[in-house]
Amino acid sequence: MADYKEDSKQENFVAERWLLYRFEKEKAYQEAREEILELSPSTSTVDISSLVPGEISDKTGNRGVKLASLGDIEEWLKLLQEFEESLPREKRIYLKLRREYRYHRGRKGWTSAIQYRFSSELQKELGTESDNGLRHRKTYYYWWQEIVQELAREALRRGLL
Repeated sequence: MADYKEDSKQENFVAERWLLYRFEKEKAYQEAREEILELSPSTSTVDISSLVPGEISDKTGNRGVKLASLGDIEEWLKLLQEFEESLPREKRIYLKLRREYRYHRGRKGWTSAIQYRFSSELQKELGTESDNGLRHRKTYYYWWQEIVQELAREALRRGLL
């Protein structure tokens, strides 16, 4: 039972990192992909004596292997996009704020910062003046746990964890 809890905790941690740092990871992925695609093939002849065992001598093949190594990252990014699009509007607003306040620490940390802004962001998004967005601080913590667990389950289903 302890192994299951530990595995679940680790899976949630990975899902949490992907949620919080999606845009940074997406930028790094795009840069790595562009770098690989821009690699210029050197000469068409290959000195076999200079090859490291296990290295691919075909420059195009080598580029393909490097691109394939980015496959898991690409799958995570697709999953995140689909997952976020499936969230209700108010949870998308919440997720945007959660990312913005991810570094807030302290006694109340990110939950009180989000509580302070959520109502106004929701009103801006909906174009209304209602105070529909007022929630208890713990609500945001529970929403975070729910979102992370849903993403982790979907990532498991797709074989990403």
